[in-house]
Amino acid sequence: MSVVAAELAPTGFHARFSARERLYRYRWFDRRARPALFRHQCWHVHRRLDEAAMAQAVAAVVGRHDWTAFCAAAEPLHKRTRSVWEAEIVREGDLVDLMISGEGFLRGQIRGIAGALRVIGAKRQEPAWLAQLLAARDPQLAPPRAPARGLTLMRVGYAPGEMDREH
Repeated sequence: MSVVAAELAPTGFHARFSARERLYRYRWFDRRARPALFRHQCWHVHRRLDEAAMAQAVAAVVGRHDWTAFCAAAEPLHKRTRSVWEAEIVREGDLVDLMISGEGFLRGQIRGIAGALRVIGAKRQEPAWLAQLLAARDPQLAPPRAPARGLTLMRVGYAPGEMDREH
């Protein structure tokens, strides 16, 4: 990462709490041979994932939901509702990406979704299973979370003018 510009932020600005949108990518690498270039930025799975089934399943996460089944237990019970605006699965060669955007995400939420999508992509569950987990709100039913190394924050969006300089 390189800094290419810097400026003063407005009074009261907070990089985390002033954000209005976040876009994350979760990445799987799905071939038998280990990845050389992406080994620290993806979850290496040794068999081809069914990205069509994953894409069908991920449609269930769009909207406003209680994410209890997919977030860390430390998250306060009354703050587990968040909106996901877009979620899609994109394949490029041996890379399968979950691109997901929303107002904000709970600790473990995206990795929880990615863990369930991996189970679906491996054909161990049907695509409807993700919606069932979400509706059940029971973390005991969810599979283990995906490893952190596949998760990347791609973009943070702020309200128009929020980053403008004060004069």
